[in-house]
Amino acid sequence: MRTGYQPRSAPPRTGILARWFGGRPALAALVVAALVAGGAAYWNWAVRLAEANLRVALPPDLAPVAPDADVAPDIAAFAGFWGGDRWDGGSSPHALVVERVAADGAATVVYAWGADQVEHAAHGWWRLHGKIADGRLMLKLPTGHSADYRIGADGRLLGRDTNDAGWRSYALLQRIGGTDRAAAIAEASKRSSPIWTEIDIPEQARSGVDRNRDLTLRATLYRSALPGRQPLIVLNHGSPIVVTAGGTDRFEQQARFFLSLGYSVVVPMRRGRGGSDGTSEEGDPGVPPGAQIETGLEDIDAVVEAMKAQPFVDPSRIVLAGYERGGLLGIEYAARFPDKVSAVLNFSGYWSPAASPAGAINAREFAASGGARIPSLWIYAEIDPFYPFEQARQNFRAFRAAGGNGRLAAVPDSGDIATYGSRLFFWTAKWEASVAAFLSRKAEPAGAGIALVNVDDPIDGGTILGAIYYPADETYDTSALGPWTIDALRDAPPRDDKFPALLLAPAYGGTRAGMHDIATGLARDGFVVITLTHPSDDWENRGAWRTDRVLVGREYDLRAALDAAVADPVFGDHIDLNRIGVAGFSMGGYAALLLLGARPDFARFADYCRNPDIDGSCATTSGPPAIRQGLTFFREPRIKAGFLMAPGPGYFFTREGLSDVTVPIHIDDPALDEVLTRPYSAERIRDLLPTPPDYASVPEVGHYIYSAPCPRPMLAKYPELCTDPPGVDRTAFHRKLVAEMANFFGRTLAPH
Repeated sequence: MRTGYQPRSAPPRTGILARWFGGRPALAALVVAALVAGGAAYWNWAVRLAEANLRVALPPDLAPVAPDADVAPDIAAFAGFWGGDRWDGGSSPHALVVERVAADGAATVVYAWGADQVEHAAHGWWRLHGKIADGRLMLKLPTGHSADYRIGADGRLLGRDTNDAGWRSYALLQRIGGTDRAAAIAEASKRSSPIWTEIDIPEQARSGVDRNRDLTLRATLYRSALPGRQPLIVLNHGSPIVVTAGGTDRFEQQARFFLSLGYSVVVPMRRGRGGSDGTSEEGDPGVPPGAQIETGLEDIDAVVEAMKAQPFVDPSRIVLAGYERGGLLGIEYAARFPDKVSAVLNFSGYWSPAASPAGAINAREFAASGGARIPSLWIYAEIDPFYPFEQARQNFRAFRAAGGNGRLAAVPDSGDIATYGSRLFFWTAKWEASVAAFLSRKAEPAGAGIALVNVDDPIDGGTILGAIYYPADETYDTSALGPWTIDALRDAPPRDDKFPALLLAPAYGGTRAGMHDIATGLARDGFVVITLTHPSDDWENRGAWRTDRVLVGREYDLRAALDAAVADPVFGDHIDLNRIGVAGFSMGGYAALLLLGARPDFARFADYCRNPDIDGSCATTSGPPAIRQGLTFFREPRIKAGFLMAPGPGYFFTREGLSDVTVPIHIDDPALDEVLTRPYSAERIRDLLPTPPDYASVPEVGHYIYSAPCPRPMLAKYPELCTDPPGVDRTAFHRKLVAEMANFFGRTLAPH
């Protein structure tokens, strides 16, 4: 049996000339020499043209400066020249020069690129200001994309270019050392070569139509830059429908990500695909699915055996990864050969679409693979046109019930149009952090995800815009939502646990993003936070105050949001139904009290409005709201505690109206509240509750201290919401507030 692999070389091409010249080798040699000479001249000209026009452009005034002694080593490490790769291995070469770094992480950077013949773009460069924090250099590009860079395990610089939709490209840049500035510039300017090598892997087929044949499988190898034996990812392709017989999958994006973690990567093509020998039976309806799977497992085994023998591979750390059919094959291979692999990454794995005649095989194969104890990560999208998430979840549960060792990481897909589905493997931004955490097997920093959800309006019909903030693996990514930048990755897979849930009720005029930093902070502390934008009640539309839609309907909205989160196919499994609380700011605090059993008395409106200093809106509407038939107040029994921030209006509550509020309550009362009039808000609520709440009078802050720091559009339009008293740091205040909220809910929602 053949072992190992062979690097591919160009095949000889002399036979055709010998036939043309009738076996006269001397004449053939003269012709070949002439062709070679002419070809060499042309080639030299072409190379010079490429060097002049296709190289990476760098500015003539490039002036890198060595970091000062006070710059921390993890910041100083970014300084200097980086080059030698193309985005996704494609047609756009890239180089980066970090000219200056400061102790605070500020950086001056030259971002450069070469001509792109595919996109018909000329070479060029930008000089940009960036920031180094948490081990990453972050840039905002003039294109609107964001770019960030981190130094990988092998010392190379992983660049990530992310567009507005969250799709990502990668470049893996090498440090260009030395003290010769001219030589460094010349090296950084070079047009890069591929970072992979094509190899041939021998296989002796034992099943299928190729039984007893010696085959050669074509594969793409990306070697780690680290010395010695390093872990290996065997990255397997999906259905043959998307892999032509002559085409080769290289998975350049995914490979660069895995290389940055210190892995080598091999991407094999199964028999009959992408230049591999043999006959592909995977798409043959006349071949039973079990027999198709058997040939795929044989191909993978040939690759594993060949790579184990390589001096740069650690045979005890071989990880199988694959999408669709490649994902299922990885799970099955680990069950059959548990001593040959250390882990499995299953991206949207299945063999046949769920609705197809052969769809039943998926459940059988996954359940039969449950005997494997090899750790596995199953990554599936909430909405997949070929394989519904509910079936993936059932397969996973059967796998676990049979003894399988795995985690199911679900990627929410909350848009009106499904965007991930079976393409999840290629949307790397959604699973990078979960995969890195899984492979490291270490306690990773807590992160946050955000999913935008639609909630059915329980009052007027239609849709309410909601958001769920939740614990996720740390990505250091942000997401845009209106004018806000959210410190969370949109649609990141939730962490694998059940968490307490909090309803977060915004102020009048607030939105699902208006307290985003508090929500992401709580998510990092292990809470699922559910919030929304109430209809006719946001920062650009505040016309419903004094109507039953606000004064009564808000608690209906919040209950609907909680119901939607609990029923959600992704988040429902992560909510501990015995640990649910509510937090609310201003009118949100009023709504929180309604959920906890409070009953306002709107007959008090007339008294409330006799004093014009209480509320200026009394000048236009001084009577109670008209309550539509069927609307009433209720207590939500699932909620066990409430945290109220500058709650109000409180004038409508009486001692009797608050008598049913018996759960633990905390009240934050800003001493300089410029919106709610004393003693008709927090103090009144405190004094009327049947059990004295935790109460904190917060000095030197005003009413809007609980809103997130304002983005620029709001700062200009609503300075009263965005400006704090001198000396008040809203960001620092929120960090402390999140810690206090986490402590309060940790105590009051603790299992008994």
